[in-house]
This record gives sequence, structure tokens and C-alpha cells, in this order.
Amino acid sequence: MVEADITDRIQAEAAVEQTVERFGRLDTPVNNPGLMLLGPVVGADAEEWERMIAVNVQGLLYTTRVALPHLLKAAEDGPRRVADISCVTGRVAMNGLGV
Repeated sequence: MVEADITDRIQAEAAVEQTVERFGRLDTPVNNPGLMLLGPVVGADAEEWERMIAVNVQGLLYTTRVALPHLLKAAEDGPRRVADISCVTGRVAMNGLGV
């Protein structure tokens, strides 16, 4: 396991590189950060929103950016000729789920 604060671009990039170094390649990152601070939007703390965006959006983008070259290489070298990114995102707005 590689631990990192993915809101820190340097740590997020290092986590991907450590994974490739340890296992020799990267085929399918499970790029599924998730932080949901519950509550109504009215009166919500904007700093909590910034924290959710940092984890759920920026962290996802930081890791994807550094993973892409490894995924393209895996697709080039692998028998299936594909590489995947597994990512689940929120698709439904619901009361009390804030951002």
C-alpha cells in the first residue's frame, strides 16, 4: 500500500511513481477519492467545500495526470491494447449532501 495526501500534488505524483516502481507497471488505477461533508448548502462552511474539491477533484486530476503516461505504455505493451481508469463520481444531487 502507498499512502499519500492526494491534495498535495507532489505526494499524489509520488504515490503513482512508487506504485509503478514497486509493481513494474500500472494497468488500472482505482482513482476513487471521496470526501463528503454532509449538511445543507445554506450556511455551509466554504472551507469544507474547498476541502472536498481538493480531494475529490484536484486529487483525482493530480493522480490521473501522472498515471496517464504509464497507462498509455501499458496499453501499448499489453495483450489487450487498452488501459483503464476506474473512477466513480456522484451523479445525483440530494438534499443534505451539500457540495
